[in-house]
Amino acid sequence: MKKAVASLTMSLAFIVGCSTAEVSDVSKSESNDVSASVAQKTVNNSAVSSYFVTDYFKVAVPETWKVVSYDGPEIPTYVSLKRKDSSALITIRIVKSDKDVEELCQDVAKKFVAQSRDIVLGPEVYYGTCTISADENSDNATLWLRKYDDDKSVYSIYFEGDVDHVNEVLSTLEGNEKMMNLLVMPLKQNL
Repeated sequence: MKKAVASLTMSLAFIVGCSTAEVSDVSKSESNDVSASVAQKTVNNSAVSSYFVTDYFKVAVPETWKVVSYDGPEIPTYVSLKRKDSSALITIRIVKSDKDVEELCQDVAKKFVAQSRDIVLGPEVYYGTCTISADENSDNATLWLRKYDDDKSVYSIYFEGDVDHVNEVLSTLEGNEKMMNLLVMPLKQNL
């Protein structure tokens, strides 16, 4: 992945505000207040090597992926996973911010542009979820971001690469209602 990915990930942390989470072996039984548990030990024909668990979400790490950085389990918390062949990257993040979702969405869009990415969708806020998609030399990048005023939390999912590869991880994501709303709303937009 390009340096721009790391820079955008760090920029997002700075924009919305920036503990150690748990990476657990599949053989261990974990229960950390997530809405459901992952019963499968394979994801799209790829064995699961571990789970990344925080107080807010749980995600499987298939053998074809690796955790490259993380923080948590309490807010601020995030995990960045990279496909071992470098064809995809995902960052799932929860932070706190006083800014509203429209302002956060515009700030992140400016960072995309500053990194010479061509925005192809957004920035737009649809039913409370900011969606931005960009392209740079055939490298796709997408951000979904949602702000919750009750506790000032900002949930975001940033991913880059082929959607089929990204779904190897996102299809295993489980979490609290706020995390699941972030995941569901962009899917509804595309129906």
